[in-house]
Amino acid sequence: MGLIPGPNPQPLTPNPRERSEPLPPGPFCLAILLATAAFAQQPPAPPHIGFLYPAGGRQGTTYEAIIGGQNLGGAYEVYLSDAGVQATVTRYFRPLTPAQANTLREQMQELTKKTRTPAEDATLADIRQKLQDFVRRPTSPAIAETVVLKITIGEHAEAGARELRIGASAGITNPILLKVGNLAEVTKEPTKVQPAFNVNNGGTPPPRPIATRTAIAPAPVTLPAVINGQMMPGEVDRYRFHAAKGQHLAASAEARELIPYISDAVPGWFQATLTLRDPAGKQVAYADHFFFHPDPVLHYDVTADGDYTLEIHDSIFRGREDFVYRITLGELPPVTAVSPLVSKAGARREKARKLKLPLTANGRILTPGQWDFYRFDAKAGEEIVAEVIARRFDSPLDSILILTNSAGKQLAANDDFKDPAAGLLTHQADSRIQYKLPAKGTYYLQIGDVQHQAGPEYAYRLRVSHPEPDFELRVAPSSVNVRGGATVPVTVYAIRRDGFNGEIDLKLKNAPRNLTMTGGIIPAGQDKIRVTLTAPAGPLDIPVPLQLEGLATVDGREVHHLAVPAEDMMQAFAYRHLVAQKVWMIRVIGAGAPRPPVRASSDKPIEISAVAGAHLQVVVIPRLAGQVQLQLNEPPDGITIESVAPITGGLAVTLRADPAKAKPGLRGNLILDAYAGRRLLGAIPAIPFEVR
Repeated sequence: MGLIPGPNPQPLTPNPRERSEPLPPGPFCLAILLATAAFAQQPPAPPHIGFLYPAGGRQGTTYEAIIGGQNLGGAYEVYLSDAGVQATVTRYFRPLTPAQANTLREQMQELTKKTRTPAEDATLADIRQKLQDFVRRPTSPAIAETVVLKITIGEHAEAGARELRIGASAGITNPILLKVGNLAEVTKEPTKVQPAFNVNNGGTPPPRPIATRTAIAPAPVTLPAVINGQMMPGEVDRYRFHAAKGQHLAASAEARELIPYISDAVPGWFQATLTLRDPAGKQVAYADHFFFHPDPVLHYDVTADGDYTLEIHDSIFRGREDFVYRITLGELPPVTAVSPLVSKAGARREKARKLKLPLTANGRILTPGQWDFYRFDAKAGEEIVAEVIARRFDSPLDSILILTNSAGKQLAANDDFKDPAAGLLTHQADSRIQYKLPAKGTYYLQIGDVQHQAGPEYAYRLRVSHPEPDFELRVAPSSVNVRGGATVPVTVYAIRRDGFNGEIDLKLKNAPRNLTMTGGIIPAGQDKIRVTLTAPAGPLDIPVPLQLEGLATVDGREVHHLAVPAEDMMQAFAYRHLVAQKVWMIRVIGAGAPRPPVRASSDKPIEISAVAGAHLQVVVIPRLAGQVQLQLNEPPDGITIESVAPITGGLAVTLRADPAKAKPGLRGNLILDAYAGRRLLGAIPAIPFEVR
C-alpha cells in the first residue's frame, strides 16, 4: 500500500503518454468519421461523474485528484459551488476500445519480431502498458474515463462540503462532493482492480486466501489525520498509529456520505466496516454503522501505550474505484446528539404535558420502553396534524405515534411516514397523523420508539397544529445540457404538505436572455410535471445558475417557493431517490439555428378524447420534408400517437386517449421527440393537454 503523505504542493505537468491518442489511418477510423458526420446533430449523452478521489483535502494545500466517469471527453474546466477552492483540469484519458486494443496487439507483434531501436523499445513498452490498462479497466462504463485535476484549497477556505462539476464537450456533469478540512491528510495511491477480481458491485468477489489479505503491512499514520482510500474487491486496508494510555480515540468513516447511491451496487452504496486492533493484534473495537447511518463511527478508550491498527473493508468484501472513503481518526469525538431535553424518562399518561395548538415540543426517549405523553383540548370536527420529526433531524429514533381519546381508546396510529424530500433516507422512520376529531374533549398523543431503543441521542420534535397546507418543489436533473436553439425536458416534483392539493404555477427567475420554459403548470392533485427548456440560439460560454419558482394560492393567500435542485439517483438496480443539491445549472452547447427544424404550429393547450382524439400540426423545415418521425417522450399512461400524416409544410398528428388508463380530467404536458431516421433532431416544446 503506497501513501502520499499529504497533498502534493508541486505544480502538475501533463503526461502526453496518458492522453487519448488517435488510431493510425485505416478503415476503422474512416467508419468512425462517417458515423460521426451522420450523427453530428445527435445530442451527446450527458457527461457523468462516478467518483472523485481523494474526496477532499486540507486548507492551504494543493494536490492531485482523479475523476472517474463517463462521456468526459474534452474536459476543460471545473466548477465549484462555494468559494475558497480552485481546480483545473490537467489530463484526460479513456480506456481503449476492443478495436483499438486489437490494433495495438498487431503493432506489438510486429515490433517483437524485429530488431528494435531505442525509440521502438519505448513504443513497445507504451503499448504493453496500454494493453495492461485495457485488461484492468473498470467493469462499469460509468467510471471508465478519467480526468485528472489540480486542486488548490485556500488557507482560509471554509471547512465543509462543496459541489464539484466538470465542464466537458458534452456539457456539465452531475455534482460530486468535495470535502474541505483542517487536519493533515494521508492519501492511499489510486489503484486499479486486478483482472481476477474485477466483478460487478452487486456480486461477491472470488474468495481470497487470508494470507493475501494480511500480507500488506499497515501504512503509518500520525494522529490526528484524515485518511483517504479506495476499496478494492477482497481487500482490507490497514493503518497503524501510536496511541497513549488514557486517550479517547474516535474513527469516523465517510463512504456512503460521499456517494449516496451507486446504481449497480447492493445495498446501493459502499458499506464500510471499521476494526481497531491493539498492539498484540487483538480486536478491541468494531463498528459497521452509526445508529441508522451506514457509515461507521468507532470509539475506544486506550488502555495501554503502543501501536494500534485500524482496518477498513466492505462488509462483504466488494470493491471498485468508486468505493471511496475518508476516515477522520484521532481524539476528535464527533457530535452525536443535539436537542433540548424537555421530557422526562418514564412519563405517564396522567402526567401528560398539556399543549395549546399550534405548538412544537422537543423531547427525548431516554430509557427503553419509555413513552412520552401530550394532551390537548379540541372541538368536535376539528382537524389536527401531529408530526414527529426525528430521523429527518439525524436522530436514530424510530418513532411510533398514537392518538387516543380521554377514555384511552385508540383513534389513529402511525409508524413510518414517507417524506419525498428526505432523499438520503432509505428507512423513513418518522411518524405523522392527520385526523378529524369526532367530539369535543381532551385528546392524548403518545410517542415511543418502535424498536424499544433509547438514549440521549433519541431526540425528536413534535408538531401539533391544525393543517397548514403548503408545498415544496424539486427540479431534476441539477445539471442541464442543451444545444443552442434546442429544447430539453426537465422534471419538477411537487411535495405537498398537510392536504394542499392546488395548482402550482412555475416560472424561471433570473434566467439568461431568450431561455424559455414551456408547460409550467403542475395541475391540481398531481405530484410532478415534465416541462421543457428551450435554449437561445447562441451558446453560453459558461454554465449559468438557474432558479425555478413555484406560485400557488393556499387558503386565499399567495405562496412562493423556490425549487431545490436534485439528482434522481438509482439505488441497487431498482429504487430511486431525489437527492437535494445546492445549485441548478444549465450549459448551452454550440450555436443553433434561429428556429428549430421541427416545432408545433401552435402553443395552445389541446384536448384529447377517447372518441375524437386530438389533432396537432407540426411544422417541418423544407430540407427535412418526408424524413421526420415523431415519438412521445415518456407520455402519461394511456396517451398514444394514433397516426402521423404528411401535409404541406409539415405533419398532421392524431393523438388518442385510452379511457381505461387516461381518465377524463387528466392534465399534463406532452413532449414529442423528432427523428430523421435514427438521428434525434430534438424535442418539441411541451404541449399542455387535458383528457376530456
